Amino acid sequence: MLLNALAEHARRNSQDLPPPYHRRRSVRWMISLTSQGHVATPRVPIHDLAGAENPRGQLRATPFVMRTSGIAPALVVDTAEYVLGTAKEDTDKSSAAAGQRHAAYRALLRDWRDAHPEEPMAQAVVSFFDHERHRELDNDQIQASDLVALQVDDQWVHEAPAAAAYWVEVVTRRKSPDARTALCLVCGQEALLVQTMPEAVPSSLIPVAEGRGNEVQIVSINKPAQGRGGEIQLDNTPICGQCAGQATNALTALLSDERHRERAADSVMTWWSREPAEDADVWDVVVQASPQAVKNLRRSVEEPSKRPNRHSDVDADFYALTVSANRSRLVVRDWLETTLPQLRHHLVSWCDDHEVFDPWAGTSGQRRTIALWRLALALSRYDGETKRYISKTEPRHAKPRLLQAALAATSPPQQYLSRLLQRISAEHHVDPARMALIRLLLTRSLRPGEESVMPELDPDSIHPAYLWGRAFAVCASIQREALGDVNAGIEDRFFRVAMTRPRSVYPALIDKSKKHLRKLQRDRKTGAAKALEERLAEVLDQVGPTPLPAAMATPEQGRFIAGFYHQRAEDIRNSRARKAAKNEGGTNDDPPNNGNDDDDPSEGPTR
Repeated sequence: MLLNALAEHARRNSQDLPPPYHRRRSVRWMISLTSQGHVATPRVPIHDLAGAENPRGQLRATPFVMRTSGIAPALVVDTAEYVLGTAKEDTDKSSAAAGQRHAAYRALLRDWRDAHPEEPMAQAVVSFFDHERHRELDNDQIQASDLVALQVDDQWVHEAPAAAAYWVEVVTRRKSPDARTALCLVCGQEALLVQTMPEAVPSSLIPVAEGRGNEVQIVSINKPAQGRGGEIQLDNTPICGQCAGQATNALTALLSDERHRERAADSVMTWWSREPAEDADVWDVVVQASPQAVKNLRRSVEEPSKRPNRHSDVDADFYALTVSANRSRLVVRDWLETTLPQLRHHLVSWCDDHEVFDPWAGTSGQRRTIALWRLALALSRYDGETKRYISKTEPRHAKPRLLQAALAATSPPQQYLSRLLQRISAEHHVDPARMALIRLLLTRSLRPGEESVMPELDPDSIHPAYLWGRAFAVCASIQREALGDVNAGIEDRFFRVAMTRPRSVYPALIDKSKKHLRKLQRDRKTGAAKALEERLAEVLDQVGPTPLPAAMATPEQGRFIAGFYHQRAEDIRNSRARKAAKNEGGTNDDPPNNGNDDDDPSEGPTR
């Protein structure tokens, strides 16, 4: 199914992909010729295409085939070892090998000329080499591995239709030496089958845990123990050359497009759909969390009749593929196949399940979704001094696993909740990204009949852990209002204990809060004292006679954090609203300042 989906994608997007058996590579050197086979610019016989923006040369689609062994030149464009006979090393052995490769390259050019005598560029290139004019080139700076191309009358020779057509014939002969024809399992047509995949995915596109990997073939069996019935190569995978090339080209193009891939330490995920759908763009909705993209997505689901191309994408497939590399072989780690309508619902569910209120967004706070990279980064360590997360301290596969949860409407690994709680209890830092991830993990693990976790303050929630989190936030606000900034407030001293073992700390916290309220009365901050006292009483009344638990399990700790964050975010929103009203000429009777004025707007409520 994977090969079928990739080949179909290549056929539907052929205008965006290289021609058959071509690869986009950096061409470093270019020889410009006249139609008679002479150097067009004698003063600069060979042009260096490298520059500040492209230090490795000019990126172009050039003839390419997987060289498994022996001497196998590409047509027109190849390394300097083939085109000019440049040796890799200054030894007799290296020079002899370069001479053999150069002779094979020239023989291939003559074969092309003989097969297409009407092609003037083939005549010019063969004349150039037959008269040994390439010997006159100053190639001291050229490395044997540099790609060299040719032009005739300012036209790239390898891009001529006759060159592309002949190159297909050459690759077909090389990869189908036994000329075996059978039913191709991809296109379903009787065709000439290949023994090995003619192309490979570049090593740079599939990350490996350590170092640099090899170029990867989608299907590769070279030992009897690996194949069914002891068969090797593609004997058990009948595929024609065209479909094999299309599948590899499609996967290469997808992995090269940052809008269709997400890389991890040793794997990469890519996704594509059979029909284009801007309203369900995974990059904009999930990876970047663009507010407009999320808005468009929700509108398309709520009003499907207004969606463009609504009839053509009803059954359109969507695919997501996660791969890694084992030496020169592709390893499929995960494969998702669904439809575009189902994907839209999954993406809306993703947005709904982790949406969170950010008190610093806009003028008075607003709900928003969080970009994938921010959610993954929320699992890393937070540096309180620099107020930044420390990159590369999050789990290695955080982004792909979160993305997979978004596409398949599944829950991310539940161990992420334990990791988050450990970070928060040690660092006392909760921001919108961390709260969004906690909400996602709790929402996607709800038991039947269990209370949902809302995006913002839920005044009707009766969940004890949520209410004790709210109460802790109110107690911290009371202390800050009464004492100002202190070296070690209750959040520094009691946050971890309150979150995990509330019975051991809350009686003392409530008692301290009452003393701080009396201090506010003595300091004539009656407005602040009254507002905070009413807020604390309201939360405690909702708790009612429910006894304090001796310990809270992981999900309850997550709800504690939610209550704490929501109460703090609501306090910030109210504080900003009062300040805005005061600046506009309103009057306020000494409202409580909850110590949030200096919070970093980019991070949201902290500590």
